[in-house]
Amino acid sequence: MITTIILGISGLPVLLIMYFVLKGMGKERNHSLFGITLWQDAMKEEGVQEVIRTYKKQLKYWTVFFLVTQIVMYPIKYISIVIMLWLIWLFAMIICMYIPYVKANKKMRLYKAQYQAKNNETPQNLLAEDDENWIWGIFYYNKNDNRFWVNNKLGTGTTVNMAKPGAVVFNVIVIGLTVVISIGAVVLCALDEFVPIKLEYKNGELNASQWKQEYQIEEEDISSVTLLETLPSMSRSSGTSLDNLYKGKWFSRELDRRFKVCLNPEENPFLMIETKDGTWYLLGDESGEQTKEIYEKLNK
Repeated sequence: MITTIILGISGLPVLLIMYFVLKGMGKERNHSLFGITLWQDAMKEEGVQEVIRTYKKQLKYWTVFFLVTQIVMYPIKYISIVIMLWLIWLFAMIICMYIPYVKANKKMRLYKAQYQAKNNETPQNLLAEDDENWIWGIFYYNKNDNRFWVNNKLGTGTTVNMAKPGAVVFNVIVIGLTVVISIGAVVLCALDEFVPIKLEYKNGELNASQWKQEYQIEEEDISSVTLLETLPSMSRSSGTSLDNLYKGKWFSRELDRRFKVCLNPEENPFLMIETKDGTWYLLGDESGEQTKEIYEKLNK
């Protein structure tokens, strides 16, 4: 629940920033509106004002929609599913929040074309600018322009010329890295949550693993083994802390010692092991019966 709340809170500023940035893009800037160059007195026309009103209404709708959809994630227990849903929410929010802008751009482009057709020619007071080279007024695409970086049509900053092969490679790399990192985070979290812990004793060697080997202890290096029905009070120094998994380095003030941990806190008992070099371990199998069997073998 705490992780869900943290993700929810971290997503709200992104949503609000998107809302206010896009709201500002619904105003006339540099003689342009929604990426379309305006003609003289265009802002006084009712058709243009209707496009603005519709845009603001749709923008508010999507903002409220994504505020409400965050509530769906709160009852979910598994962190990996929450992270996956949060990433889907984030990407969907970024895309959907631009839908009103894209629609407004198309309406303004059509309105401008109708204005030109009505006047039979482009009036002298109609500012000439390459609207056709701007996709939705956001992405620049011009094969005849040798520049790789160009100034944004709206606001400040620069963007790439999408007609250049290098720009395609650049965008593919950025999008690819974002997708790989996002999927990787979900997969790693899912492995921790859904792959069971295994504690095995074989050929004088104790192994603790959870989708990969965590600890390997030789029996001859063990100085003491204690079977615990409950865990001591402790806090995580580094590693993983989930409802069904404790892993990594933990510290217990109750016992005043540091542990290397790999266990499911919901499945007792647990093995507390001290090695001859003074290292302490808290280990457990996904099955409490398996943990007991290993304890009995180590105490023969």
